[in-house]
Amino acid sequence: LNTRTQTAYQRVVREMHQLDLERTQEQLSIRRVKTDAEGRLRVTITNRGPYTAHIIYIGVLDQEDETQTFREVDIYIDPSETVTYTSPSLTLTEGKTYLILLITERGNIFEAEATPGLEVSADTIIEITPGGLWAKDRYPSEYLIETGTYVSGTLPGSVQEVDGDYFQVLSELGVSTISYHPSGYSLLGSTTHVSGSISDLEEEDDAYMVFQSYETSQETPYHPDEASPLGWSQRLSGSPSDLRSDDDVYMVFNSYISAASTTTPSRALVAYRSTDGSGALYPKYREFYETWGSQMELPPASANVRSIRVAYCTRLERLQEVMVITLSDDGYLHAYVYNGTKWSYTLLGRVWTTAPATPDRPFDVAYEGSSGRALVVYANTLTDGTRDLSYRIWNGTAWSEEYYIDDLGHSDHVRYRWVLLETNPKAGSNEIGMVAVDGSNSDANAAIWNGSSWGEWQEITSSVSTPYYECAALAYEYTTGYLMAVAGYGDLVAWTRYTGTWSTPSFLDINPGAASNMRWLVMKGQRAEGFNRLMLLSLDEANDACAVVWDGSQWDQSVRLDNRMETYATRCLDGDWEPGEGRFIVVGGDRNIDAISYKIWTPGTGWTPFLENLWYRYWGRTTDQRWVQVRADPRGVGEAMLLIGTVDDGRDLVLTRWDGSSMGGQIEATKSVNTLTYETFEIAFQLYGEPTERTVEVEMRGGSDLDDWNGLTWIVDSACTVPSASVTLQLYDFEAGGYPTSGDGYIHYNSSSTANTDETVNQTITDNPERFRDGAGRWRLKATVVKGSGTPLRFKLDLVEFKPMRPQQACAVELTGSSDAEDWFSLLWRIDSSWSVGEVNVTLQLYDFEAGGYPTSGDGYINYLSSPNPYTDEMKMQNVTSNPEAFRDVDGSWRIRVMGVKDGSTPLQLRLDLVEYQPRESAGYTASTAFIFTDVPTDDPEELRFKLVSDHTLSGVGVVLQLWNYTAGAYASGGVGYLTYTSTEANETRWLNVTERAGDFVEGGRVRFRMTSSHSSQFTQRVNRLKMDYSYSSDELPYDVYKTYVIRVYDGVTGEPRPYASLNIYSNGTTVEFEGLSNPAFIHADEEGVYRLSLKSLTPEGEVFKLYVLVGSVAAERRIVQQPRGG
Repeated sequence: LNTRTQTAYQRVVREMHQLDLERTQEQLSIRRVKTDAEGRLRVTITNRGPYTAHIIYIGVLDQEDETQTFREVDIYIDPSETVTYTSPSLTLTEGKTYLILLITERGNIFEAEATPGLEVSADTIIEITPGGLWAKDRYPSEYLIETGTYVSGTLPGSVQEVDGDYFQVLSELGVSTISYHPSGYSLLGSTTHVSGSISDLEEEDDAYMVFQSYETSQETPYHPDEASPLGWSQRLSGSPSDLRSDDDVYMVFNSYISAASTTTPSRALVAYRSTDGSGALYPKYREFYETWGSQMELPPASANVRSIRVAYCTRLERLQEVMVITLSDDGYLHAYVYNGTKWSYTLLGRVWTTAPATPDRPFDVAYEGSSGRALVVYANTLTDGTRDLSYRIWNGTAWSEEYYIDDLGHSDHVRYRWVLLETNPKAGSNEIGMVAVDGSNSDANAAIWNGSSWGEWQEITSSVSTPYYECAALAYEYTTGYLMAVAGYGDLVAWTRYTGTWSTPSFLDINPGAASNMRWLVMKGQRAEGFNRLMLLSLDEANDACAVVWDGSQWDQSVRLDNRMETYATRCLDGDWEPGEGRFIVVGGDRNIDAISYKIWTPGTGWTPFLENLWYRYWGRTTDQRWVQVRADPRGVGEAMLLIGTVDDGRDLVLTRWDGSSMGGQIEATKSVNTLTYETFEIAFQLYGEPTERTVEVEMRGGSDLDDWNGLTWIVDSACTVPSASVTLQLYDFEAGGYPTSGDGYIHYNSSSTANTDETVNQTITDNPERFRDGAGRWRLKATVVKGSGTPLRFKLDLVEFKPMRPQQACAVELTGSSDAEDWFSLLWRIDSSWSVGEVNVTLQLYDFEAGGYPTSGDGYINYLSSPNPYTDEMKMQNVTSNPEAFRDVDGSWRIRVMGVKDGSTPLQLRLDLVEYQPRESAGYTASTAFIFTDVPTDDPEELRFKLVSDHTLSGVGVVLQLWNYTAGAYASGGVGYLTYTSTEANETRWLNVTERAGDFVEGGRVRFRMTSSHSSQFTQRVNRLKMDYSYSSDELPYDVYKTYVIRVYDGVTGEPRPYASLNIYSNGTTVEFEGLSNPAFIHADEEGVYRLSLKSLTPEGEVFKLYVLVGSVAAERRIVQQPRGG
């Protein structure tokens, strides 16, 4: 036991001695104490002892605040090893003095005092190395604008001084692109996939996806290029271009009346002058349908209304058309036309410049019996002897220009005071007779309108009884269609008859009991088939009223009806035939009799009352009648056999109805026509009963092709403005030479029971469809719409389509893919493909998600005819710049459709090589300018130094400065020759310095400096000054030339630089200048512990001086020799 205890004790003693030995020999040296960028303690320690040291605590004693902080550490340092340790939690404040404590595992404490920011290690080494000589202030002489637009400035002038002269470049918008390709596909129609996969569409490499066509029929739609109303239908609106699509944009056609009642009462209209209402400037009218309606006004004439003529259209189709012609005091003629719906107005011409005091009426109106055209013949104010009368023609929709009639009997211009027209009643005739009284020569002339021109001029008398009054008349024999024309000749009546030629004028003594001049003549023809009777009435200046009948071959015995009429200053006498084989009723103003006075002539019986001066009387609203007008209903349906208008001495216009046995239905149309001088009204009957049927007829024509057809589909979309109309559609058969009435080319149906309902009908023809085109491919289609109603009908055509079918091969596939959903600047899509046959009609379409379909034109649509050579790859592309995001959905998905068609039955294949979908995103605005220096005499400079003074028209522009590296063949993209910053100020200065490998940036004496500026908005890049300095190798310091001296401060132990070390520099030369510094100067090294000092000496005879550098307590010096000037 004792032996074991003794042994253990000796071991412990040996271990303690060893521990004491190691403790006494442990030697740690604190080489450097400093802080990092965050102020944390950074300590460099060297183990100078023979044993490994283990530091377990580091302490910091703040000697000013008398505080201490310890942190546990675990640092092992081998003998002669130097380590630098940065504490994660111990921080020091610059300028304060601390005691740093190191506590080792052996119990030793090592310490050092440190002041952060002022510490200098005893191991600091300063090196001063001479560099190159400097060539100063070199400027660029050339430029290259790589991106942007030149604005202003010159080189080098604009970049030599900081002034208002800038070199300026306007930025331009840049784009970035990403390519996408399809990830899936769908076969369309009966297309089949032959070979290849979707990945084959990613490159243009002759690796194809191949698709096989299928057979179909190709329909080519054609539409009318002409659409014309037929019959008396009228186009109201629209054009053939409106028939190209079913879009509720119509061509609208108005109907005409195709049937009228034979039993409904006749309508009539009276137009008159009146001072009531809006005054005599406005023509008035009333409509009659069994009773008279209320007074209505027409638009104003140019002056007070004087005389009026009224006529109804002779055509069944336009039976509601009525024309009112007014003569105003200023001589202007005004035409008012009612078409069954509305009135229209036209100023026709002028008959005088000064109104006469007599009741002249130098105009009249009449309709052609067959055509329904109206003629207005009137005097004029011309002086041309070949233009004695004027006339204009109304065709149902518009007035013609003014035409002229020459009175061949006189070379000088003739002033006509009276014009009378009469329509030939024979069916199919367009003849109109005219009698006119020449106020210049007192002639009474007759003429014939044959439907196209005036002719058959005949002088009735060369000495009319009076040119100032209506001393002339004309009437047609109803059955023969022969015309009788009469005129007063003194106390006789001259007459001539037109039977194809005029008879020689003869004379009739209508009033043998007197010898007074004729003043007024009236002649009416009996309107009954088989009869040619005419009744001639006269009122002469003896106030005698006489009558005589023409029986078709001769004049009967004349009769004096009264020898004391109210007046001969106005026509107070008129009459007309009752319809059919009836009687003649004459109405006259009997002297001082208020009642209407009338007599009746009956065939075979004669006049009743028979006695002269004896009349039937109707006591009503009238007083002494000064103007009398009698008009018969040509149809004889209804109670009104005749309508009588009278203006009495009170200037009232009274209207009276004759029903075949008595007068009645009397109204006062107006209380004042305000004149008795001239006839201020006229009554006219409508020539047909109420409309019972209306019809629209339209023929459309269009073009097509001359290919072989295997079918034809024709389509019509239309609507009717009335319900349940009968609609017949017919396609012209050119082989049969007419429109079919059944089978192919014929469709008949009743329109919807709801008015204005669009209905689409179609028919497909497979049996000889080519018969429905002519040799030029033209086709015709007729629509006939009939409605058994008097209600106006309009036919609205929306779509008319003529679609022949041809055998065709088709191949179609839809490709799908996905992309990003960023904002796009544009979209470039392209397809490289080929076909197994030539001349395929190819359509490429990009799906428009906003429109919800594939476009048929414009963006997203490409159509072309493929190469005539099979298997020829063709690249087609389109760049979409307007709303490119419309061609993707919200998730970035997109679709492309490829379709090819070719007429015929030969199969074809589509070969897709590349399908690319390439959106382009905005990369902001960029201005990039390369400035080129051309006067560097060495390609191996030691340093390059660039000074740039510049700005931009916007703040926050990102700037990259780069030098071209001739060795690398590219601009520097980092490190040497590269600088980036954000421009924020005006005329800010930036330096780009190259202190190593400077020769990489020079070649052939040229240096390229590029400035690239970028921003999200457009700006202008402005360079105010750009200069380059370069240094070159030399062992000497010439007179007045800067030379670089590189001062490097580093740790002599570790070799690490002394970043930002504080340096005091001084030169004892008599004329030494530090570039940009005073002498002496206090400066800091850079982060690498380096400072480049440029100095020069200006002693002419040369001198030797020293450069001193002091870092803390460490100093260094360099002997420098300046060469003499010129040495």
